Amino acid sequence: TPVAAEAALRPTAHTAHVTGRQGQPPTAAIDSLDCPVLLLPAHVQLRAKAAGALQREGYWQDPGGATLVTWTQEFLRLSPEKLYYSRNAELLFETEPTDRWQEQQGDVTVLRDCVGVPMYSFRIRRGERYAYDVFDRDGALIARSIYNGSTYFPKQLVFLDKAGDPLAIAEAPEIMRPTTLGRTWSHEDRNLEDAMTVWEVMFYDARHSKSALVQAQHRWVIASIVQNCALIDAAADGSIGSGSAVVQACAWIIASLVPLTIAMVLLEACRHNYRLVHPPSADKVSNMFLSSTYGAVAVPRPRIGSD
Repeated sequence: TPVAAEAALRPTAHTAHVTGRQGQPPTAAIDSLDCPVLLLPAHVQLRAKAAGALQREGYWQDPGGATLVTWTQEFLRLSPEKLYYSRNAELLFETEPTDRWQEQQGDVTVLRDCVGVPMYSFRIRRGERYAYDVFDRDGALIARSIYNGSTYFPKQLVFLDKAGDPLAIAEAPEIMRPTTLGRTWSHEDRNLEDAMTVWEVMFYDARHSKSALVQAQHRWVIASIVQNCALIDAAADGSIGSGSAVVQACAWIIASLVPLTIAMVLLEACRHNYRLVHPPSADKVSNMFLSSTYGAVAVPRPRIGSD
């Protein structure tokens, strides 16, 4: 059938891993195409919309302006810091901060596939700006980032594999090239429609690195790290606003009240069922005003057989 033929021509995660010189096996959901495979071009721009009352949204696009990925941060969830990346309303992957490796002196974010299986993780190295360590699912270091490492392009963020070969470079709001003649950017250069500074990411090809992170189906790992940079900067300079913090506080209050309300309803239901099974005795005086310290005062009952 045409559908089967089209599916056979789609690159599976397994074949992508085989063609890569270094990498880790895909998860079961990706290998079976239950989770879509995201292919990113060599140049990607990361943008964000203004935060709403309930969520924040952003998107990745190619140099031609085509939207490749959209991401959403929902404030009313139990984990409001989690980001959901999707394409055409189909979940691709999600990122969630965790305190699993806090003893390693860094904040760790886990990257999971569409069914929640961990794939990669990255850790922020404290004391350095835009300093990240990237790990595979087994916890092995596979890449790291260096900021301000170039004399001619000090604002560039460079990603290197474990051998020190370049994987990608990123810069806000775009990558400086020799033709720019040393032009510098400021917040005034930001597009008014963008809620935070735009970042551009450029990936190297397989000629420069043996890592699978340079392949199109794995480039989303580095792009999600650059997106984390943009969110941290926006939170630091107030670009994302303070309304989201109020919404998150209200969400936590509501989330704490919901279990309490459910418990009270269940308790009242159990009490009602107990009364149905064990009704109060008819001899018991329920009116407290008909009793005294000298004993209960009750209406005398008629004697059977009396006149």
